Amino acid sequence: MTDSLKKVIISSKNSAQNVWFCDRQQEWRWCLIWEDGSKHGTHMHSGTAPDQDKARADITATILWIEDKWPTEEYFQGA
Repeated sequence: MTDSLKKVIISSKNSAQNVWFCDRQQEWRWCLIWEDGSKHGTHMHSGTAPDQDKARADITATILWIEDKWPTEEYFQGA
């Protein structure tokens, strides 16, 4: 493992997040896209939630999980 892969911090410099309401499905959706700065490139995580607060909480929990697990095998198995 190289030094550049030992830790990642998700910030506005390497990520974009979005939360929106899907009228057709009547549910909140969220998406997190981030760059790891290595050969692995761009990563996307997404999900649905019953309300906007839960969608925002899910993005936050996902960011914390990424920062904790990157670049372990567990990240790549669970991503």
